Amino acid sequence: MKIGDLAAQAGVTRRQIRYYEDQGLLQPRRDKAGYRVFLESDVPKVARIRALLATGLGTAAIGRILTCSTQDAPEKIPACGGTLQELSQQRTRLKSQAADLRHAMARLEALIAEASA
Repeated sequence: MKIGDLAAQAGVTRRQIRYYEDQGLLQPRRDKAGYRVFLESDVPKVARIRALLATGLGTAAIGRILTCSTQDAPEKIPACGGTLQELSQQRTRLKSQAADLRHAMARLEALIAEASA
């Protein structure tokens, strides 16, 4: 399938597909005219990429995770090659960021209360 077909089926833009390719997350072959040719299996792969990006992981980490991923469902990520450790570290980072946001929100609420009094 061509890039536009993949983008439509995966619910992303062509630009996102090209970015995923540039990052090494997708590896289409090229036809004789030089056009990208994607596989049907790239549709769930794009869903997996998007699910992992939504966790805040970077594309390098996602690339490492995808190399050991064999599942078609985006939520199924096998624990191999340090994947579980990578995901656990991201969870720790997100928890820390959430705590920082809660603290900032509390300070902001106090400032608003002071200004309103």
